[in-house]
Amino acid sequence: MHVLYDIIYWLMSLNKEQNKKQGVFINFKDFKGKIDDAMAKMIKDLKNFGLPNIKNIKVETLRQGHGEIVCQLIDELVNLELYRRDFEFQKPTFPLEDENEQSGEEEEDENE
Repeated sequence: MHVLYDIIYWLMSLNKEQNKKQGVFINFKDFKGKIDDAMAKMIKDLKNFGLPNIKNIKVETLRQGHGEIVCQLIDELVNLELYRRDFEFQKPTFPLEDENEQSGEEEEDENE
């Protein structure tokens, strides 16, 4: 559970301007096993962070630490950070077919 908590807060900390809105970071260990309290604080901080779909998230769905809602939450935070950095994916570069054929022939020679 603490891994989810750490990932969410790490992703939010990447954006320094939005990070100021969430207040003091509380380490997961400081909640002393009170998972619901930790998740409630995290949901409150996500609302302050400005995440649009956080209204529908409940403590019960985050308590599991896995599942569709958790993946969507992480995906949304990653997308916000990529957008903030103006990140663009580049077209992949593939090796020339001649290089593939030559390396394939070398592997066949080694196997014989």
